[in-house]
Amino acid sequence: MTQNRMQNVRDHLVAMMEELKDPKVTPEALDRARAISGLAQTFTNNVKVELDFRREAGLMSELPEVLKAPALPPPGRGQLIEGKAE
Repeated sequence: MTQNRMQNVRDHLVAMMEELKDPKVTPEALDRARAISGLAQTFTNNVKVELDFRREAGLMSELPEVLKAPALPPPGRGQLIEGKAE
């Protein structure tokens, strides 16, 4: 499945926050959290630049691909693969 959507960034951040709740969190987990946080910030800044460009260019009629929600599978019908129900 494509991992280049804002929702995937949110999912990774929430998973890392859950891991950091553990009172026995390891130094490696803290380093990984810092790295993920930095990457998420860079990703978010890049999306913001694209949105700013689209706004200035009058191209806001369609969201950038990275912000589009993936297609949801029908209830009880498998998982998502490349944004489409399996």
